[in-house]
Amino acid sequence: MADPTRMIFLGTRSDNNIDKTKKGRNVALSGEAAGSSKLTRIAVDEIRSSYQGGTSVSSLARNNGVSRRAIRFIITGETWVG
Repeated sequence: MADPTRMIFLGTRSDNNIDKTKKGRNVALSGEAAGSSKLTRIAVDEIRSSYQGGTSVSSLARNNGVSRRAIRFIITGETWVG
């Protein structure tokens, strides 16, 4: 028997966006939960600690396989908030 909560309806992109919002399916994943994340919470904490200890942004980026911009965003709290 079909699950009525999983029924598919024909609609525009706008209709689909409204529908997913009503059903609570518009959650943006962040941190490790985001599929594109290259770092873990532990790595981010270590990056912040190392930066406070004097390690350069360039070195942190190179050692963690991310861009200098990504490291700066982590340090300033623009990404990986908390």
